[in-house]
Amino acid sequence: MTVTNFSKSIWTVLCFSLGLGIQAQTPNIVLILADDMGYGDLQFTGSEHLKTPNLDALARSGVFCSQGYVASPVCSPSRAGLMTGRDPRRFGYEGNLNMSSDRYPTRPEFLGLPPGEHTLGDHLRAAGYATALVGKWHLGNGQGFHPNERGFDFFCGMLGGSHTYFPSHAKRHSIEKNGEPVITFSNDYLTDYFTDEGLRWVEKQHPNETPWFLFMSYNAPHGPLQATEADLAEFNHLKDPKRRIYAAMMLSLDRSVGRLTTWLRDHDELKNTLIVFFSDNGGATNNRSWNGPLSGAKGCLKEGGIRVPMIWSWPATIPE
Repeated sequence: MTVTNFSKSIWTVLCFSLGLGIQAQTPNIVLILADDMGYGDLQFTGSEHLKTPNLDALARSGVFCSQGYVASPVCSPSRAGLMTGRDPRRFGYEGNLNMSSDRYPTRPEFLGLPPGEHTLGDHLRAAGYATALVGKWHLGNGQGFHPNERGFDFFCGMLGGSHTYFPSHAKRHSIEKNGEPVITFSNDYLTDYFTDEGLRWVEKQHPNETPWFLFMSYNAPHGPLQATEADLAEFNHLKDPKRRIYAAMMLSLDRSVGRLTTWLRDHDELKNTLIVFFSDNGGATNNRSWNGPLSGAKGCLKEGGIRVPMIWSWPATIPE
């Protein structure tokens, strides 16, 4: 499956649910995106060293697509393809945003996702969904490009492409919530904090009858390579220090997936929630990710740059 078909697949799901009859509930949707994750860095795709029990369980609960293809081998245009359902080259989006370029203020292609392109958030909000994006945006930060202006009722995260994983110690506050800087954090580690915010948002939606769409756009395991001491202690057997940090970052990401699915189960929402997981592109050469049997890596059009493991889970609807 290609990720540019993701939006079309979502619409197929919605049409299917509407065709089930008036008693069928419109499904909630949780889209979980990893960042620079290697194809082989899940236990069920071949990793012998990393621990991903929650992602393994998610794959067993639904369909594992071993040949998922993203729209680009780098972050920003891949996300543009995901959000629009279109090949980003069709609207001139072929590389990461270069906000430091002298041409940035005057060249539209440097500003972000073109305003004429409608996002998955736009379409789902028009269909009656409450929409939220938590985590990495990387599709522009000027007027007309902010997530709150591109289909998302709620945004908490970073507008750029990377961030320290210990935001409370950052010299500047570049994590924001609906346009306002976040100064205090419920968790010292960014992956865990984003999960806190995602769960807080769905808690607010739970009493309502309105269906909701939560896009958990994690920046993990994208660099910088940073992890908590507790997670690092799980991988003392790994001799490569960078691989050890990467494994700890993946453990935190997997734990977050477990927290999300546990909340859904505990609140009787799991059976009526479509959960989709994949990475924005293949593993990078500088974060000690592992693309398993695939050649190439992030930044190139070989399989290792654009082929990703993809999971679709919708208990009671998609068979195991």
